[in-house]
Amino acid sequence: MAMKTSTWQDLAKAKLAAINGSIPEKWRLSAIPSIGEQRDVTGPFICKFLSTEEIEITETDAVDIVEKTSLGIWTAEEVVTAFCHRASLAHQLTNCLHETFFEAAIEDAKRLDEYYAQHKAPIGLLHGLPVSLKDQFHVKGVETTMGYTGWINTFEGKKGTGKEKVFESEMAKELRSSGALLYCKTSVPQSLMTGETVNNIVGYTTNPKNRNLTSGGSSGGEGALIALKGSPVGFGTDIGGSIRIPAAFNGLYGLRPSAGRMPYEGMANSMDGQNSVLSVVGPLSHSVASLRLLVKSLLSQQPWLHDPLCNEIPWRQDQENQIMDLISSSKLAFGILRHDGAITPHPPVQRALDMVVDTLKKLGHEVVEWDPPSHKRGYDIIINSWTYDGGVDIHNALGLSGEPMVSQISGMYGKKREETSASKISANNIAKREYQKEYMEYWNSTARSTSTGRPVDAIIAPLAPFAAARPDRYKYYGYSNIYNTLDYTSCVVPVTNVDKKIDVVNKSFKPVSEQDRDTQEDYDPEIYHGAHVAVQLVGRRLQEERVLALSESVPTTPGSSASKTPAAKDKECPYCHQAFTSSSLGRHLDLYIKDKNAKPPDDLHNVEEIRRMRGNVTRRQARASAGKREGSTPSSSKHTPFRDQRSPSTHGGFANFQNSDGAPVRTVLNRPNWQSTGVINDLPPVSGEDESHFSKRSSRRMSVKEEIIHKQNTLEERDRARAAELALQEVLGSVKAAT
Repeated sequence: MAMKTSTWQDLAKAKLAAINGSIPEKWRLSAIPSIGEQRDVTGPFICKFLSTEEIEITETDAVDIVEKTSLGIWTAEEVVTAFCHRASLAHQLTNCLHETFFEAAIEDAKRLDEYYAQHKAPIGLLHGLPVSLKDQFHVKGVETTMGYTGWINTFEGKKGTGKEKVFESEMAKELRSSGALLYCKTSVPQSLMTGETVNNIVGYTTNPKNRNLTSGGSSGGEGALIALKGSPVGFGTDIGGSIRIPAAFNGLYGLRPSAGRMPYEGMANSMDGQNSVLSVVGPLSHSVASLRLLVKSLLSQQPWLHDPLCNEIPWRQDQENQIMDLISSSKLAFGILRHDGAITPHPPVQRALDMVVDTLKKLGHEVVEWDPPSHKRGYDIIINSWTYDGGVDIHNALGLSGEPMVSQISGMYGKKREETSASKISANNIAKREYQKEYMEYWNSTARSTSTGRPVDAIIAPLAPFAAARPDRYKYYGYSNIYNTLDYTSCVVPVTNVDKKIDVVNKSFKPVSEQDRDTQEDYDPEIYHGAHVAVQLVGRRLQEERVLALSESVPTTPGSSASKTPAAKDKECPYCHQAFTSSSLGRHLDLYIKDKNAKPPDDLHNVEEIRRMRGNVTRRQARASAGKREGSTPSSSKHTPFRDQRSPSTHGGFANFQNSDGAPVRTVLNRPNWQSTGVINDLPPVSGEDESHFSKRSSRRMSVKEEIIHKQNTLEERDRARAAELALQEVLGSVKAAT
């Protein structure tokens, strides 16, 4: 009797059932609200299904997570479990996952915790950090479908290769070596070649902030998952905007590095072997500091030793420092691209550009109009490269199961075309090189237009003509793919949200083409209301350090966290002489005096002296936790040993107090000359004070905030009393010495 051949519908149905079935029963939602019932499922909505501890962990950004796991404040197991839960919720709300391997991730986390317990040290720069991956990465134990039903139960559509569920992409290996925890892979569109994420397996991945809209593509699952904080940071790929589009549509930062900066070896792809315009891999997250952490960590693994196309370029701190020096001592110059000559941006995108320009000018920076060589030429070059094979690769993949092509890619790949000849490919490559040269020289020529005497430091441009596309209406990619043609480094910076009362339809709009008219007619303030709006900041090739520094340091609105100048590492540990920022120096020393899992004594650090100077670290941790629960400081802007941010400081090494007459008394803090963060840590704990009480989590959910606030106030009163006592002792000592 002949065996029944599975149809593509059978394969898709079974795969979807496996994905949904991998979510533990206790994490499954009883009902999913319609878009009309709940347009925005971020923030308060998804948090309804999480515990207090899970909210605290998953609302923390990647930098602060690594700090806490590296200090032993949080275990890797509790962190990854919280993100597994939130990722499960995110998928049920937006269809953002292709693979889950939660149990394997939790076992990996336990091994990390065992290592930390034994060695009192983390494994790598990403110790205990959950990292999500786009479903192009091969990860052991799970398959890679890349949105094709014909790839189910195969290795990239092939059977019997010996690589099924055992082969890992190079970056997956390097992330593991850095201590990261891999736990899920995210949805992609069939073929990857669209700015919307849709396939015949999980369906359409919606935008969690506004489910009328797309989450973007082709890394749309990453965008939706991270927006819902089901992941602190993830990796996507970009051949025409596929990192930046989901980042922009979901209110995230997303870095498109230049080709060869990050390892791509061993990843699945469409039209593999097309080398005119290479796909690149890069991170998405809620903060620039998180992007920087991931890039630095991976570069520290020396990926060029295992990826023949990866350039041997370690992290260059001097490049970042140059930008910081310019910001502190001079001013920056930017080019502004408002219209690429083809498609007019929607009103909210135009407003976002104006907001950025106005803010930069108020801060003393310079903005000049950007009038480069025709973007249409660059657009045509990359479109030619995407169709070299006439669609053969995509049609072959679809033919494996007989599944239909999704409508989003049918315009370009609906019918097979004649394959491009070698001579025409060569001609397109020459055209690309000449265009890159012309654009380069135009950039150089802007030195004559700026008052700085330098060419512009970066370009500010739209990422797309809309805040996010409506389903099946993403028809123009010129604002994103032009920088793939040029291979320029680019980072998306979130700016604002669509406001239907402000971002009204432009009644006087005059289209430059039929496509321009159609794009503008897609804008409806009611439908778009609340959607994220972003811009992209573009640097030259291989300027990742500079672009990240600019993206973090240049504010989008007055008073934003990006307007704070990162602190220089101008403090030195008096024992090991490493360089630190003011806040990270204290954290470094606290590693040796923690109540639990303290670093073992060494020949350099005098633990007793550090304890006298720093006090009890557990008390400060409780106070930081209280501040976090109170909501006073967003985790993305807190001071951490992994984040260079300016911290409050005493002036000239003095702490300021008042005596009983109200006159100021300046007291020199104990040497070394620490910069204070508002708590006097130079005194030993009060005799009999039970510090460990504050490091334990309260089981009383309803009163935890009140309890912590009460303790915080009590400790602050004790600190003030101690500070006054210290000041008085110093004054009396000075009087005694004088007499």
